[in-house]
Amino acid sequence: MPDDDELITRVLEGSLEGAEAAAAAERIDSDPAFRARVAEQLLVARTLPLALTDPGQSAASTAERVGGLLHHLRPSRRVVSVERVRRRLRRQRHRRLWILTGAVLAAAACLVLSWLVLVPPSPPSPPAPQDPVLAEIISGPQVGRQLRAGDEVQAGGAVALQLLGDTGARIELQPGTLLRWEMQDGSPALRMPAGGLACIAAPRDHQRPLLFIAGPWVYRVVGTRFTLQRHNDLSGLDVSEGVIAVGQAEGEPMMVRGGQAHRADDRGRAELRSDEHALMMEDFDLESGRFTWRSSGNTGTQVTQRLIATDDRPGRSLEVAGECRRERFQVTYAQAHGELKQGVLSQAMSAGLAVRVHSGSGGRLRLCVLEGTDPAHAETHEFEVADDQLGWRDLVVPWTAFRHARQYQMPGAPSDGLDPTKVRVVAVQVHPPVGKEVTVPVRFSMDDLRLLSQMGPSRR
Repeated sequence: MPDDDELITRVLEGSLEGAEAAAAAERIDSDPAFRARVAEQLLVARTLPLALTDPGQSAASTAERVGGLLHHLRPSRRVVSVERVRRRLRRQRHRRLWILTGAVLAAAACLVLSWLVLVPPSPPSPPAPQDPVLAEIISGPQVGRQLRAGDEVQAGGAVALQLLGDTGARIELQPGTLLRWEMQDGSPALRMPAGGLACIAAPRDHQRPLLFIAGPWVYRVVGTRFTLQRHNDLSGLDVSEGVIAVGQAEGEPMMVRGGQAHRADDRGRAELRSDEHALMMEDFDLESGRFTWRSSGNTGTQVTQRLIATDDRPGRSLEVAGECRRERFQVTYAQAHGELKQGVLSQAMSAGLAVRVHSGSGGRLRLCVLEGTDPAHAETHEFEVADDQLGWRDLVVPWTAFRHARQYQMPGAPSDGLDPTKVRVVAVQVHPPVGKEVTVPVRFSMDDLRLLSQMGPSRR
C-alpha cells in the first residue's frame, strides 16, 4: 500500500485504476484529514504554475503567495475539489464495465444479423381451408344459398334443400323448422333443436349415411323416404320407404323400416309402432306360377294380391306390390309327389312343418297355421319359436306341437293337435320382436316341394 504522499500524487495524476481507484475514493470519503490534504495538493497543482510564471515576482514573493492561497482556502472550495476527484475515480472504475458491456452487445448484434442473413424466411402459411359445402337451398326466400358446417336454416316459409356430394338427398322444411348443419365422422349431420317438420327423400345409391339429430336421438339414414317431426321434447319419425337406424350415442340402434313409426322423447324413452304383418297363402298353382296371398295388419284391412311368375323355371323370383311395401318371394321346386290342387295341401306334407329360420337378433317368432277351407272361419294353430340363435337353422315342427289359439274350448272338443288331413289353408305369420332386425324365411316341406317365402319387414 503506498504512503499518503504517493497516493495523493497518483490521485492527482489520474493513474489509479480498478481496486486502487476504489480504495482511494473510499478513503477520501471516510478520512476528512486525507480529503483536506488532497484538496490542498489539488489547489497547489492548479495555482502554483501560474504564480511561478509571473515575471514580475521573486521566489520569496511566490512562496508567500502560494502559502497565503493555501491558508485562506475556503472549506467549500476544498469540498468541491475533492468531489471532482471522487467523480473522476468513479468514472475510471466503471470504464472497464462499460467497455465489457459494449463488447457483449456488439457480439449479440452480430449474431442476430448473421441469423437474419443466413436463415431463409419461412413461407407464408396458407389460408385456412373453408368447410365443404354440404347443401344448397333450391327453393324459398334464400335460393342459391350454400350451407356449410355451423350454418343454420330457419324456414320462414316452405324451403327445399338439396344435399351436395354423394348423399344427394332432398329435404323439404315446413314453416318454423330450424336445422343446424354439422359434420360427424365425415358425414353430414343435421340437428333439429327446436320444433318443426322435415320431409326427406334420399336416393338409394348414395355412399355416405345421412345423420339427423333430435335431442339425444340420432337417425342414421341410408336410402329412404321419411318424415321427421319435432315438438318440444318429442320426436316423431315416420318411415315410408327404406331402413333407418335410430339410437342414442350409447347402445344398440333400433331398426325402423317402411310402414313403421318411431316416437321418442328427450328423456330416452322410445316406442316403435308397426302393424303386425301377416302373409297368408289362400291358393296356388305351382305349374303356372300363380299364387294368391292375403296381407293383413292390426288395422283390420285385408288386401288380396295375385303373384304372377316371370317364368316357370325353378328359382324364379316373384314380387307382389302392396300399397306401401313390397314383399319378395322365391319359389324352387322339383317333381311333386302326391295330390296337388289349388287350396289343398294333402297328406303328402309328411308329419310336420319344416321351417328354416334366419335371424340377426334375438326375440321370439310365432308360426300360425290355419285349419279349414275358408280363411275367414278357419281354426288358428300357432307355435312359438325361441329365436335365441344367430344365422340359419332348420326346425321341424310336428303337427301335434301346434296348439289352438282359442282361449276357451268347449268340453269334449278335440285335442289341441292339428289334424293334417283337415289342413286346407296354410298361413305363416311372423312377428319379429319390436325394434329388432329379423329376417325369417319359412320353408314348407312336401317331399321335394320347397316354397321359400321371405317374410317379415320389406326390403327394396
